[in-house]
Amino acid sequence: DLISAFVHCHSNYFVIRTVQADQIIVDQSGVAKLGGLYRGTKKDDRKKDDEDVSANPYAAPEILLGSPKFTMESDIWALGCLLAQLLLSKPLFVGKDRVSLLTAQYKIVGTPSKKNFLEAAKFPYYFKPAKMYKRGVDRALGHMLKNQGETHTKAINLIASMLHLDPSQRCTAAEALGH
Repeated sequence: DLISAFVHCHSNYFVIRTVQADQIIVDQSGVAKLGGLYRGTKKDDRKKDDEDVSANPYAAPEILLGSPKFTMESDIWALGCLLAQLLLSKPLFVGKDRVSLLTAQYKIVGTPSKKNFLEAAKFPYYFKPAKMYKRGVDRALGHMLKNQGETHTKAINLIASMLHLDPSQRCTAAEALGH
């Protein structure tokens, strides 16, 4: 249901921008819906992105690094974080500020490099991490969930397809729905 909401928004060129767990509304029949879309914009809208995302556990790396606009790809990152939180019963990435949150992300998705996100160094808040990490989304989620069966394996694969440092490597909402 949540992924369908993203497909609907993105197929209408609507960028959700801010995705958080408290936006999930479950109706009387148990159907999950996405609320709180007041910050959303049309895809190419030049609305100023003045939101403080420095400790938002759903914020995509490019947003934390200072990208000037939210995108459908940053929505997909947030959806991946939200799905991970639903599985784990806690946020996947936690930090008290931009640097600690990015470091938490790097520990699971890898550190920016020429191979996985060359563009990272162009953003205003880019910093060279003290330690280099390799991508390990599947491994980290599998460890946190203690490999609880095929359903979890499919969910982990879906989340891993959403959580890439390079926004161009993330699946689309439509691809996620077909996963």
